Amino acid sequence: MQMLAYIGLIGSAIFFFFILLSMVLEQWNKKWLTLGLLVFITIFAISAGIGVS
Repeated sequence: MQMLAYIGLIGSAIFFFFILLSMVLEQWNKKWLTLGLLVFITIFAISAGIGVS
C-alpha cells in the first residue's frame, strides 16, 4: 500500500518536470495542461488517501 503512495509522488514530480520542460520550450497546449492537472490531482488524492490510511 505504501508503494502506491510513492508511485503517486514520483508521478507528481514527473508531471511537474514536464510542465517546466514545456514552459521552457513554449509549446504548451491548454488541453494537455488541463488533462495533466486532472490526472495529477487524481493521483495525488489517491496516493494521499492511501498514505494516511
